[in-house]
Amino acid sequence: REFGPVHLVGFSGHTWYHEPRGRGTRAIGDGEVLHHRLGIPVVADYRSADVAAGGEGAPLVPLFDAEVFSDQGACLNLGGIANLTLLPGLQSDVVQASDLCGANLLLNRQARRAGQPFDVDGNGARTGRIVESALGELARWPYLNRPWPKSLAAEDLDFLNSVLDDIVNPWDAAATAVEWIASTIGQSLPARVNAESALLITGGGAHHGLLIERL
Repeated sequence: REFGPVHLVGFSGHTWYHEPRGRGTRAIGDGEVLHHRLGIPVVADYRSADVAAGGEGAPLVPLFDAEVFSDQGACLNLGGIANLTLLPGLQSDVVQASDLCGANLLLNRQARRAGQPFDVDGNGARTGRIVESALGELARWPYLNRPWPKSLAAEDLDFLNSVLDDIVNPWDAAATAVEWIASTIGQSLPARVNAESALLITGGGAHHGLLIERL
């Protein structure tokens, strides 16, 4: 597919820390350097102004979702962190979005414990068994009780990782993580996200066959 000339670059950077109710938010990367090297405008540091105004500064995708996927009811992004965008007409006339829980950050960690960079199609997790006691522990994660809008950083997943790392077999941990992620996301979806209101799923987790099945 051919595209026209590039007129502008959007550069979110690599998150260094994200604590909107404390230190604020900061991403690694220099938009000015990119601008001078590329010779075109660069939009960077998306989040700081939003956090300064009392917002969460994340997730980054909601307005893009509303512009590009306006025919959908909601957009679920299964990246390192799972986030959900509710588009206008579903629950309100405004775009609403929030981070929900860890996703690929949890799953890839367990795959690395098993000696793989990631779990292709969820085949490793399929061989594991769900550890019910760990599911109970994961359900006690305090973030789940916070109201929307809310956002996550990688370090916010430390509690979840510690529970999963305590499971001896990493594929059991992966299977448990898949079940918990699917359940957590399912409980976050409004009742109106159904066959009459399409849910678009994107991100690397969309290729995790077992996670999609459980969702």
